[in-house]
Amino acid sequence: MLSTDDGLDTQASVRRANLRRALQLVFRNPGTQTRAGIARSTGLTAATASSLVAELIENRLIVEGEQAASTGGKRATTLSVDAGHHVILVLVIQPRHADIALVALDGTEVDGRRVNYSVENRNRTLDDAVATVAAEFGGRLLAAGVQLPGTTDGRVVLESVQLKWQDVPLAERFERVLGAPVLLINDVDAEAIAEAGMEESPSGYRLFIHLGGGVGAAVTLDGELAPGPRDRAGE
Repeated sequence: MLSTDDGLDTQASVRRANLRRALQLVFRNPGTQTRAGIARSTGLTAATASSLVAELIENRLIVEGEQAASTGGKRATTLSVDAGHHVILVLVIQPRHADIALVALDGTEVDGRRVNYSVENRNRTLDDAVATVAAEFGGRLLAAGVQLPGTTDGRVVLESVQLKWQDVPLAERFERVLGAPVLLINDVDAEAIAEAGMEESPSGYRLFIHLGGGVGAAVTLDGELAPGPRDRAGE
């Protein structure tokens, strides 16, 4: 039997899951999604769907738009992504430079810059660049995605021959500065996911090959990354 604390934690987990589902529905159908549509798609009651929408609006993740076409009753209000507040940091690290972009929730690039460095000052330059972003966008920063050559479990750079890094806890290091969650991903894996995401319903196995300063590859299954047991399938 669940204790009171366990029950509260379970309720909070269900609430978070439902918030994610509602937000994803708005992301997929911006400008046409409604509270009633969320209720129908999720099987939740109209009251629960309205409560989820109210919380997402309060957190400045979505906004109300125009009224939808009438279906015979009261016209519903459409919902869209709030592109005016939160931003996501995208940091692409290469051996001699890093590209930095701040992206709004609708995919619009808000800011972009490049920093150059040498092997000797790379760590310091990256830390300074991340600190600058935190100072400029800290209150609006929702999350950060860091792309880099090498293998990672999402938190630690397990090995990067190009960067000469091994077992570097980079996500934790950047999180201390940004105050927002950070996810690490292999740069070619990120490219493969982006390409799969361009299709509405990607299916089957795909091998994505990158030819550049080196050769990289990634495998996706039905649009999802298939990293293998040691996150090295592409490598």
